[in-house]
Amino acid sequence: MMPDEDGFDTLALIRENHDSDVLAVIMVTASNDSRDVVRAMGSGANDYVVKPIDFDVLLVRLDRVLRTAQQSRLISALSTAQGLFISGHDPADVFGSLLSPLLQLTRSAYGFVGEVLHHEDDSPYLSTYASASTSQGTTNSTEQVTWTAVLDNIGALVGEALQRGKPFTDNAHPELENLLGVPICARGNVIGLIGLAGRPGEYDDGVLALLEPFLTSCVKFVTSLRIARQNDL
Repeated sequence: MMPDEDGFDTLALIRENHDSDVLAVIMVTASNDSRDVVRAMGSGANDYVVKPIDFDVLLVRLDRVLRTAQQSRLISALSTAQGLFISGHDPADVFGSLLSPLLQLTRSAYGFVGEVLHHEDDSPYLSTYASASTSQGTTNSTEQVTWTAVLDNIGALVGEALQRGKPFTDNAHPELENLLGVPICARGNVIGLIGLAGRPGEYDDGVLALLEPFLTSCVKFVTSLRIARQNDL
């Protein structure tokens, strides 16, 4: 038992400030009364575990809760970006609304998304729609140097994207530690690029799977922007 307040009071306080997809709560209690379970889930608990704790079961439930919360945040981000795009907002706002949650979901410190365009001599370059750093606004010199390194490497990343045409990683980059480049492709052509860096741990297949819905949306947005530009000519 908790002193002064019970678990339901604590849950209510948490839910006043944090939604279930932002901060997951699994209630652990000695009560197996079905009414308590219903009350907990109805009050915003993500799951409910009865003592004594079976830690194998708890780990499975933790994984499920985290994946559900992650999926909810992903759907929310995509919905927001779609709404901004349909209502005619600036591309910087559209892609910026995708990039911020993307950094959070992939635990990346830096990122950018842009469209691959070509100079008159047909040499490619990246027109960056949005770039972000989880440390922007700080005065930490090390963070600023790292962020500058991300921007300085955009040209090289575009070259890699055009050459490979598929996601590529550098988990031993001398300046950025971990780096991920994901080409945005349509009809076999690289039309854009998502770049992420600074993840604590390698960019693996799990991160790539998480990026798929973002990538699909980016293909639609960039393709639509290109068609709109052609129609304005």
